[in-house]
Parts: sequence; structure tokens; C-alpha cells
Amino acid sequence: MIRAKTYPTIEGFKKYWWGKPLPYLYIILFCSLAVVQAIEFIAAAFLFLISEGGFTDVIITFLFLVLSVLLIIYNCRMPHRLFKNSQKLCSDVVETITFGDNSFVAENVGSKISERVENFYNTVTSAKNSDGWFIIVCERYRFYAFTESQITDGTPEDLRNLLKSKLGKKFK
Repeated sequence: MIRAKTYPTIEGFKKYWWGKPLPYLYIILFCSLAVVQAIEFIAAAFLFLISEGGFTDVIITFLFLVLSVLLIIYNCRMPHRLFKNSQKLCSDVVETITFGDNSFVAENVGSKISERVENFYNTVTSAKNSDGWFIIVCERYRFYAFTESQITDGTPEDLRNLLKSKLGKKFK
């Protein structure tokens, strides 16, 4: 049996959030949108200065530029927001993850929460081991993030071998 004892950390939330492909896609999308809006704003302001009309265009373009920048900030701050919300729910939670042959069980115990979740390996959508961290994603918002040093029974190599055999290409 391999076991890890962990607790929520901002680093774990960052590893989970930035390990997904979509956040980078969103940032690239909103950055390119902001650049286009900035160019359009400069053009609208220039046209407003040399002609008498177009003030509405300047205001609308400026509002879209501000919206693009706010969306970039929103996506960059998402790990902090997720962590803060988890701390409101269970700031003192200790999570023990026990890996077995057919599934792994996560037991969360804290002053406001006590739950036991069994996750079968076929429900894992992705998992990876990098920079001393294990990140296992089971559902859209259920993930487990812990460092190699938080493994209490077994070794990181044992867990890597188990995840490779159970997850195949889903484990990186």
C-alpha cells in the first residue's frame, strides 16, 4: 500500500491549474484580444482627433480593452481564488490518499469536513509527476496534488510505477 498525507496548498492549486492546457490558451486568446483592442483604440482615438465624430467608437473600444485586461487578470488569479474558497470550506483539512490495486481512496478530515472518496483508476483523466509533485486529476474539479516528500508509506518510485501500470498514457 502506498499512502500520502497532504493538505491544501497554493502551490498545489497552481500546479493543478497551470498544468491544464486551457489556462494558457485563455491567456493567449485574451492577450491577443487585448493587443487588437489596443490597436483599435489607438486608431479610434487618432480618427477622433482628426475628425469631429467617432467619440462613441473610442469609448466602446476602450471598454473592450479594459474587459480583455480584466479577463487576463481573472485567469491568472484563478489558482488563488480556488485555494481561498477551499480554505473557507476546510482550512484545517488533512487529506490521506491510499493507493490500492483497483482504486485509491482519499480521506479528508477537518473541523468542517469528514469525507471518504474512492476513485477508480479508470476515472482518472490525467496524472503527472514533475518537479517533485504528483498531480492526479479525476474530474473537472477533483484533483489531488502532493509532493514526493508527503508520501508516508512506500516511495515515489513505487507510486510512479503503480500509476504507469494503471493509467498508461494518462500518466506523464
